[in-house]
Amino acid sequence: MAKQPLYTMVAGGALEVDEVFNVKCNCGGNAPITPQSVKGYGFSKKGGATKVVDKLDALCQSCDTPIKILVLHGDPGYVLTKNQGVCQLFLPQGSTSPPVSSLSAQEQMQIIAEMNADADRRARARKKAEMEKRKKKGK
Repeated sequence: MAKQPLYTMVAGGALEVDEVFNVKCNCGGNAPITPQSVKGYGFSKKGGATKVVDKLDALCQSCDTPIKILVLHGDPGYVLTKNQGVCQLFLPQGSTSPPVSSLSAQEQMQIIAEMNADADRRARARKKAEMEKRKKKGK
């Protein structure tokens, strides 16, 4: 029976050093990846909105668990995720931000609120731009 894959995210900025980066597996083992294995190589740290620049498959060298990796642009810091409907912070591997576990519950809630507010602002701006584009087409 095939092992269930582990899904994780890596800050693309961690690959800028042009060295092997070891993605950590839940067993404590590593799955090495290199900057050359990433199609969109050439990231800028702390740059803009978080976006996936590549998807990689790796294999843990200790337990042979397949690892699905989303490489994010630059060093996005925390990523907002949901677990059973509850918002929580995730720190991509290789990020320079402090570990989520080092933040107080209040700090985590504040960051989540700021991220949600930013996402709402961007969604409203996209909707407004789409409406203006439709208006221009209608003329």
